[in-house]
Amino acid sequence: MDNPAMASLMPAPLQNKKDVLFGNMPEIYTFHKRTFLGELEEYQGCPELVGRCFLQRMTDLQIYEKYCQNKPAL
Repeated sequence: MDNPAMASLMPAPLQNKKDVLFGNMPEIYTFHKRTFLGELEEYQGCPELVGRCFLQRMTDLQIYEKYCQNKPAL
């Protein structure tokens, strides 16, 4: 979407709508790369305990709220 040479391939209603389409995806990516992935990997040998990561990061995972608000309700 950032490549002007590809602009003709983008449907008109989606042009300049990157923030609507992807919401806070960069924030989510950074959280997973810097924090959550490493914590999940710590439980690689004990997968039955991986739920602890989700419980400990419950507040941090609220970043998905903004992302999900951009998706249609079914």
